[in-house]
Amino acid sequence: MKKDILELNKIIVEIFNIIQRFGNKEIKNSLKTKNTEAKILSKKRILLRITKNSIFLFNFYNIQNKIISKKHQKECSIEIEKVKDFLHGISTSIKRINHIGVSYSCKDYSKEIKEYLKVTNPPFKLFQEESGSKQYKWYFIGDKTNWKNTFFEIVLNNNLVLDQWIRT
Repeated sequence: MKKDILELNKIIVEIFNIIQRFGNKEIKNSLKTKNTEAKILSKKRILLRITKNSIFLFNFYNIQNKIISKKHQKECSIEIEKVKDFLHGISTSIKRINHIGVSYSCKDYSKEIKEYLKVTNPPFKLFQEESGSKQYKWYFIGDKTNWKNTFFEIVLNNNLVLDQWIRT
């Protein structure tokens, strides 16, 4: 199989394009793709937008540099045919997009969460779920009035060794 070398954002958008093609009506209502851009919707509002250069929470808060350094953004590779085969194989089991998220290291959880609180407006709220670990904190942004709404997950960790392993 041919291994395509793509930038991180192109990989994410291509995966969403595949999900969009195989998805049901509920997925198609919460996931919009067009060329090199993908949008995840919750309650018909943009929760996440991925372009070729950025990953935006709420269409304006760029989180790309939080999750991967600029140096490593062009070093991702993926065998897209394997991803297509996998998603096609499970396509009848995919009912909706429950959540999409990121995980990254930070030194101060509360300072990081304050940044997200500044950009989170109703009907979306930020809330924490128990992770069971002192090294990881699980946060979600979304509207909990309907369990079918898509959420954005933020997993913060203080494991700099893990962070270094992911980035190298």
